[in-house]
Amino acid sequence: MFALPAILISQALVFRFWQDAKFGSIANIIILLGVALAWGGWSFNRMVEKEKQAFLPRPNEQIQTILTREMLAGLPPIVQSWLERSNSIGKPFAQTVHLQQQGEMRTSPDGKWMTFEAQQIIQVPEPGFIWTVCVQAAPFVELTGRDKYEAGKGYMLIKALSLITVADASGPKPTRAPCCGILAADLASRRCIVGVHSMGSPG
Repeated sequence: MFALPAILISQALVFRFWQDAKFGSIANIIILLGVALAWGGWSFNRMVEKEKQAFLPRPNEQIQTILTREMLAGLPPIVQSWLERSNSIGKPFAQTVHLQQQGEMRTSPDGKWMTFEAQQIIQVPEPGFIWTVCVQAAPFVELTGRDKYEAGKGYMLIKALSLITVADASGPKPTRAPCCGILAADLASRRCIVGVHSMGSPG
């Protein structure tokens, strides 16, 4: 943002000496676009970091629960065997799970594959997550997104070049996908299985 006053001063001088310096406007426009893109990325990342700080439990709020054999009683035999063989018995439940993902995605069955990198933070005791992604939609065009499930509600935000809002939704409709996503993502931590099973049990 410190470059903005310099750009304004430079453009004022261009206008003053227009005949000799008019092509300086092109350089100023290019610099201004760079500043706008940098600000967009900084603003988006700052928003996500604030949400993560509010989302994650504080150390003094975390309650450690040890996984015991008795807790496996209601699980399918194959899952019980997996937890026992993975040496999870006697270990504390995972409070949070951090995932890093990369690969390709597309928006429709016939759509073009686009490379992406993503990070996901999952909170286990109070089911929820924050998923952030950067998608290379086209050459020189990136989509940044944040998908969030918190307090029983889903939130989705997608921006082009971190500046132009492409999608911004919240409420019951975007909640369905996060509910499925959190059940799948929790499997990344083997000691989340018992908590996931309890969350999905009737009653």
